[in-house]
Amino acid sequence: MSDGSLSFDIREVPDPEGGLVLKLLVEGDSIATARASADVLAQMQERLGMDRTAVAAELRLALREHIKKRFQKVLTFSKPIEEPSRPLRFHSEYTYRDLDSVDAGLVWYDVRAGETGPESVPEVVRNKMRSEVHKHLTSSTTTTQEIIKLLE
Repeated sequence: MSDGSLSFDIREVPDPEGGLVLKLLVEGDSIATARASADVLAQMQERLGMDRTAVAAELRLALREHIKKRFQKVLTFSKPIEEPSRPLRFHSEYTYRDLDSVDAGLVWYDVRAGETGPESVPEVVRNKMRSEVHKHLTSSTTTTQEIIKLLE
């Protein structure tokens, strides 16, 4: 899924107790869970006429709002710079706010390998890096278009 420039996935995972569990994944990592127990699902059906699909839609909406707020924690992000010795490997500097802390760091994206890192960097920062590099590579410059054709 995508919401603007942020890519994410929301997956339903089995709940052995019959409830509803959705996981929000960014860069392959689960960053949030939304759930409704079997009892809550039954009560919502009985009292509000909401079936499982309607409850899932509400939980999906809440997870989308959650990821937007997480994405807003990326305060600054520098233009990706390609590593001269490694074509299609880019680096950027970022600042990220979490609670009462603001941290600066370096993030990288290797286009050929499809990997971002390091793993210690928050998922939303790594996802933004991927998005920014893709924007950079799909700009209208001739050299960039030639690189994209080589990758295809």
